[in-house]
Amino acid sequence: MCPGLEFDTVEDWVQIYEAAGLGAIETETGPFEMMTPRGFLADEGVARSMAIMGRVAIRPAHIRKMAWLVPRMARAVPYLGYIVVAATKPL
Repeated sequence: MCPGLEFDTVEDWVQIYEAAGLGAIETETGPFEMMTPRGFLADEGVARSMAIMGRVAIRPAHIRKMAWLVPRMARAVPYLGYIVVAATKPL
């Protein structure tokens, strides 16, 4: 989606936290599933998902935007993920 764009790795984030003087660094990673149908439903719930899709469906401009966006996101999702970093500030 963005040629040449590089994201920080888990190791990069740990180094950033260590350089800031933080300790007891813990990380968790996983796939970015929000932009998949299953992930969207899990995140928003059925009722809210239906409301969102209803709002999108009533405007032609929104339909065009989603028709442009969804195929591009579908290609990118396999390469996306998340990193959660937690650390402790020294006393």
